[in-house]
Amino acid sequence: MGAAQQIDYEALEASKKQEVRNSLTLQLKAKTKESGKIDSLKRTILSYVSSENYDLAKESLKSYVGAKKSFPIFQDRAERYLSHCLDLIQAIQLKRNFPGISSLTYTKQQEIHEGVLKHFEELKSSLGSIQRIERELKMEDLRSTTWFLRTLSHSLFFVTAVAFFLALSRGMGKSFVLVMGHLSDQLSNALIHFLGL
Repeated sequence: MGAAQQIDYEALEASKKQEVRNSLTLQLKAKTKESGKIDSLKRTILSYVSSENYDLAKESLKSYVGAKKSFPIFQDRAERYLSHCLDLIQAIQLKRNFPGISSLTYTKQQEIHEGVLKHFEELKSSLGSIQRIERELKMEDLRSTTWFLRTLSHSLFFVTAVAFFLALSRGMGKSFVLVMGHLSDQLSNALIHFLGL
């Protein structure tokens, strides 16, 4: 065999590794696009992870949960999901940057990439749970605010109605007594005048 016909196995292996890596990145980005609104927590974090910005994904997730201090229950309920998401991001990072991956067979590389996809789906689910907790707590807060406002409006209506009734009864009561007194005086005078007394 001539030198031109020799196969460069290292270049072929590197090419195959890059092809598998690019394929994985495209799959992750496609799964990211299916994950909801562009500005949602889930899509933002998944976008960072699919672009291999792991530290930014972790910091953004921690900041998001930490910023919800107006919902103290949220932080307690989201804490275990936050921890699990951080572990999943770390696992994805380790598997995608597995040392010596090029020395593994193509099948083993595929297994590692399938593990990444599995972790990615689990991360997507856990991020969805964090968003669901937030929505539930906002709904509870909205319901309690609505309940408070409804109770307040009913109370104000009742107090106003009672005040109106009292004002009306006191004002009309005095007026009624005065009118009736005047009417009885006129009736008495008319009767005296009629009888000629």
